[in-house]
Amino acid sequence: MENLELTKKLNEIFKEFDTKPVLFFGSGMSKRYYDLPNWENLLKYFSQIIDPNNTFAFQYLFNKAKNFVDENKLADDYIFPYIATLIERKYNDLFFQNSNFEVNIKINYQNDIQNGTSPFKAAVCEFLCNEVRETPTLKDEIRNLSSMINRVSNIITTNYDTFLENLFINYNPLIGQGYVFNNKTSSIGNIFKIHGSIESPDSIVITYEDYLEFNKTSKFLSAKLLTLFIEYPIVFLGYGINDVNIKAILSDIKLCLNRETEDKISNKMIFVENVNTIEEQGVIEVEIAGVRMQKIKLYDYNLLYKAFDNVLDTIDVSTLRLLEDKITQLVQSSDKSVERVYATGLENKELTSENLAVYIGHETSVFNLGYSAIRLINICEDVLFNNKCYDAEGIINNTILTQKGFFSRSKIPLHKYLSKYDGELDAFYTHNKCIINKIDDVYNRQERKTRLYMDPITKLNTIIEPDHDLNKIIDNIYFSLRKLDITEVKEYIKSIWPRKNELNSLTHLTKIVCVIDLIENKKEH
Repeated sequence: MENLELTKKLNEIFKEFDTKPVLFFGSGMSKRYYDLPNWENLLKYFSQIIDPNNTFAFQYLFNKAKNFVDENKLADDYIFPYIATLIERKYNDLFFQNSNFEVNIKINYQNDIQNGTSPFKAAVCEFLCNEVRETPTLKDEIRNLSSMINRVSNIITTNYDTFLENLFINYNPLIGQGYVFNNKTSSIGNIFKIHGSIESPDSIVITYEDYLEFNKTSKFLSAKLLTLFIEYPIVFLGYGINDVNIKAILSDIKLCLNRETEDKISNKMIFVENVNTIEEQGVIEVEIAGVRMQKIKLYDYNLLYKAFDNVLDTIDVSTLRLLEDKITQLVQSSDKSVERVYATGLENKELTSENLAVYIGHETSVFNLGYSAIRLINICEDVLFNNKCYDAEGIINNTILTQKGFFSRSKIPLHKYLSKYDGELDAFYTHNKCIINKIDDVYNRQERKTRLYMDPITKLNTIIEPDHDLNKIIDNIYFSLRKLDITEVKEYIKSIWPRKNELNSLTHLTKIVCVIDLIENKKEH
């Protein structure tokens, strides 16, 4: 199907959506954009680590796993998890018994391992961190994918990597499937990492034992997902049509469906399949694990991402999440004597479940936005342009401290506000990793390694030619911050600020602002 015809078809599909879709994001997307290995290739790599002189190391483990599965009358789906178990046993033995084995893991994950994390799982996380390489030919796709921010209600992923967190920066990453059916979890603006994350090695689901534990609560997961399937359109990305994770979920859901419910959800379920040519593109109806849905065969994913422009409003999900929390508090309040309602800003300290109003207006006003709904990008803009009139106490007490889960994973330019804050800060500094106190704090473990292989830029004007790629310019600035004039950097960042949405990710940009804030505003405490 030609692009023009397919575009028309996709637009028609997405115009029918009356709510923001849920994305199911699989390993195929990490492979597409980060060139990360699939499960089989990951296990092949580690089979050679534990048995480097054996060309048939993986095949040997595969045969052992197949025998185990057959003897215990298990589905073949358990072969790879059991291979992971065999690798973990051997890897951990070598790790603890051989001082020269995997020394880098011993150094980088010392605290985690001392606290009980499996060395093998730490090694998996380290390997995936080191393998991240953005596919240069697909930068347009990544940029268009990022433009879907606020048009997606939630994202569910079985991936370990942090691609999604870096792209959807105002979504809240939640590690482990428990969050999916936790009643205290907001219903919008989340990234559910049900198989764990490389940022928490102990959380990843990879071995046979991990899957047994995961499956104990999988029925609850499926039940919760069923409510999502009924309420929201579902888009599967990066999964094969025979993927065991998707088939297991859909099989459980199929058992709960009557004919009316099945008809209702089938029209709102989309399975995206990668194809190798434009000619293979198209839309057909398929059945997966007994559940009917539309399958979109795509070569050019830009067509899909642009179709999301037809989805309803783009109100910031963090604002919607705050509003949901406030309304929930109001509804659940045990005090039935409420006799008055008045309008105020959401940042008002007197605002409780007894008095609530929603005000919609221009976001540059604190009254309009509310401190609890302020985003990282708003804080960065205020640091650069001093145009938000934010109060230091409001930022510290209402924006940061009330959203610890959201902000704990980000570096935040806070010194502007900390320098004007009169409250006690010792505990705040101690427990908040979001603050940088030296330039090197802005880099994660993998980025520190990356810098070793880069020649730092010493003169900004050598890389900011108009025809240079903005993503590359920002990356070069980021990795050269110790060598550049920060005043010049600030002026350049201010000049390109209106173009920030052209970037594949805002992560490096916001961290640059953190360094600007550090240099300009830090005071001793």
